[in-house]
Amino acid sequence: GNGVDELRYALLVSGAEVCDSPEAVRGQCAAFSSEAEIEGLGTVTVGVTTAEGTKCERCWTYSTTVGDCEKHPMLCQRCVPAVPEDLVYKPLEAVSA
Repeated sequence: GNGVDELRYALLVSGAEVCDSPEAVRGQCAAFSSEAEIEGLGTVTVGVTTAEGTKCERCWTYSTTVGDCEKHPMLCQRCVPAVPEDLVYKPLEAVSA
């Protein structure tokens, strides 16, 4: 792969994308972008934008795959295999009520 998933997990964010140029970053993240000089890399441009999707009740990341699994509609595609098939995963609000 291109390391994007590893970058996303290392940064503890819902998604990450590597762009070809600083202009591409600023174009996608006009409201929140910044540049930094990093020794050995040069100038790095980083941008932040709102994640798409719904918040997964298990890992708390936002994903467009939440709701794809009928058995576990509150979980993202990454979390579904981590939950036993016979377990009914209930949202936190339902458990505390």
